[in-house]
Amino acid sequence: MTDTESGLLSSGWFRVERELAITTDARVFLCSHLPAHRAYLLRIPPGLSSATPAPLSSTQNSGLELGNVRGTAAAAAALYRQRYFGKERAHSDTSLVVPEYYGVVDSRYLMPASATYRRRGAVGFDAVTAISDLLVRMTPFWENLSLLVSAETSLMAGGSISYDAWESRWRRLLRGSSLGRDLLAHPPDGVQGRMAAQIAELVDDTTLGPGPALEDSTVLRLMVAVATRRLTDEQVKDALSCPFLRMNITIHDLTYAVALLNLLQPQDWLLQSPVEWLGPTLFVLPTITDGLVEQPATFPDDAPAFEPCPPPDDATLGRFEVFVQDPERTVRPYLALERA
Repeated sequence: MTDTESGLLSSGWFRVERELAITTDARVFLCSHLPAHRAYLLRIPPGLSSATPAPLSSTQNSGLELGNVRGTAAAAAALYRQRYFGKERAHSDTSLVVPEYYGVVDSRYLMPASATYRRRGAVGFDAVTAISDLLVRMTPFWENLSLLVSAETSLMAGGSISYDAWESRWRRLLRGSSLGRDLLAHPPDGVQGRMAAQIAELVDDTTLGPGPALEDSTVLRLMVAVATRRLTDEQVKDALSCPFLRMNITIHDLTYAVALLNLLQPQDWLLQSPVEWLGPTLFVLPTITDGLVEQPATFPDDAPAFEPCPPPDDATLGRFEVFVQDPERTVRPYLALERA
């Protein structure tokens, strides 16, 4: 694959790794969802010109794949209704499963496009992405988080906290986030010179690669969804056991979850407890981290945890200009936190 073709197909959080095959109707590529550490098949029309580079969001393989998506959904619905959702499902052969198609959203996330089943009790991932970064940054929790990092940075500048202690608490949360940029734009007194440069280096760090900033993360969106009563704790628990949400969990999400848990540790320099500083939005964090330790339910092995549902309608499918497909029928582990 040439550099031009790579530019044609790579964008956002996805990267084309290599071309796998050329068929009569398509060129087949292996495509990585980088922050989620997962890979998919991407098919594009064979006549797609490599002379006009365009981002993945403009590749538009929907004309090629839309019929396949609909056909997959129809075949899967008939198969699963008989084998996994009927009266004899306990005795069914769970080796039969149809590889799913997914629609790419904003070159960042994936939504099920051919699935005819869903995790019982779980909301769709679109209910999570509906919590915008603007809403997150308007919450009392975000304001309190900003006040806490400013207060601890001020203590660090005054010598009451070592830089190493401060960095261990904040570097994961400041990386690439509005929290870090706001701290740089409005630093506490005494933050200058080498200290300011060190903070800027943390904020600009790209070690984790492409992925969500703190305010865009699934972890913080779930916390805000519960705090604003859009979701319940139980719905969050079920959602984290849903493969269609977990396929979008990134290494960044795991990093933020660990860093937020770390903030809950009592510190000698805080007159108030972390919960008093940050408020009740934190209460759901243990539910989230517990869910991220476990692997989600998988279909059809855990068929009783799922229920049949209609596939996405034409209006939903029309939102997707790019479709990708599972490369294999075996279950691949999802990113998860390690047990303490």
